Amino acid sequence: MSSSSRWTPSRYVQYGGEEEARGDGQVGYVWTQTPDDLTVTLTLPPDLASLRAKQLAICMKTTHLQVGGAGKVVLEGELQNPINLDQSTWVKEGATLEIILGKGIETKGDEPGQWWPCVIKGHTQIDVKGIEGSKYLDESLLKKIWEKQQEEKAAKANEKKESKASEEEKKDDKGKQ
Repeated sequence: MSSSSRWTPSRYVQYGGEEEARGDGQVGYVWTQTPDDLTVTLTLPPDLASLRAKQLAICMKTTHLQVGGAGKVVLEGELQNPINLDQSTWVKEGATLEIILGKGIETKGDEPGQWWPCVIKGHTQIDVKGIEGSKYLDESLLKKIWEKQQEEKAAKANEKKESKASEEEKKDDKGKQ
């Protein structure tokens, strides 16, 4: 029995992340992972969302992913780690595209070094040490850590909001002079 078959996720641990859309026409996506695979979910732009699934061009290679259709590429890059093509697939429902990437043998499991920090090299990374360490902590402690992280995120968002409001006030004051 492999370690991944005993694995159960904690609702207080971040197993994936969110990548924002890029200025080069690439769409944003959200992703998560288990010891066995990664799930990438993206919203297709209207011109691709209107296509039938068989009209999309989804190219999965061991170390590369490309998503597009109608002569347009909306997601492309070198994967963080190799995937198992036989265990990878995708499905389109309306404007939503879900891609399941089976982890390659080197990163399949829940041991240190097997969690992916990002899907595509160069994209936003998550803290895999938090995942690796979480299996040694009980759920109540994970909840406390998660709550503290949420408070810190809210404080940072509030600081940004206040800073932006302050900048707008200064612009308004200059405009009145």
